[in-house]
Amino acid sequence: NGVYWHNEFNKPRYYHQDKSLECKENGIQLIHIWEDDWLYRNDIVKDIIKSKLGLSDFNIGARKCEIRNVSNKDAIDFLNKYHIQGGVSNGKSIGLYYQNNLVEILTFGQLRKNMGSTPEDGKYEIYRVCSKAGYNIQGGFSRLLHFFETEYKPKEIITYGNLDYTYGNVYLKCGFIECGLSAPTYTWVVDGKRCHRSNFMKSKLDECKSNPELTESDVMHSRGCWRCWDAGKIKFIKAYKRG
Repeated sequence: NGVYWHNEFNKPRYYHQDKSLECKENGIQLIHIWEDDWLYRNDIVKDIIKSKLGLSDFNIGARKCEIRNVSNKDAIDFLNKYHIQGGVSNGKSIGLYYQNNLVEILTFGQLRKNMGSTPEDGKYEIYRVCSKAGYNIQGGFSRLLHFFETEYKPKEIITYGNLDYTYGNVYLKCGFIECGLSAPTYTWVVDGKRCHRSNFMKSKLDECKSNPELTESDVMHSRGCWRCWDAGKIKFIKAYKRG
């Protein structure tokens, strides 16, 4: 998806989501490869494709790995290196270690308000699941999830599958149910790279501070920037009966 030809002026808001859902209904796994990811996160994109095709360099059983808590710094470093969306600063992480090397990670925390949820005791959100490039950890997510369930005894876990590159089948296999689909969200393309919209809220734009009548779009378009809409996210939930 070129960031110019797939921007808001050339593709309507639901273009990528509709395309993904049509493929899903026909048993086709569609992966949206965005231009800036291909240019600047090429290794991660290639690893996603290889993993989907079952071409990982190393296949390791999860039972051969040790589960440990992962420090915030190590988790962020790992996710920035191997996850297409990068790290998150406000989560806790558990990981699988093979021969003392971190090979898979699960990052979780409270429900997030910016995802439309209200934090509540006993309810958690999985923020990231990620394996080291080239590694397929057979049963890795299942083992990490079981550890999390045993240690934290959740009432409920929610998570999201980004339709740009997944349908979330690993969640369905582990007892989650699909419970919603979010509308596509946008990023601003600045100097050829998609940047999170939170960086360009009206309250942060100097032009809007001096002229409150201007909108975020007015300012960003005047700067020569445009929006790209993603494919949205599938929401998954797993609820537990606690006595």
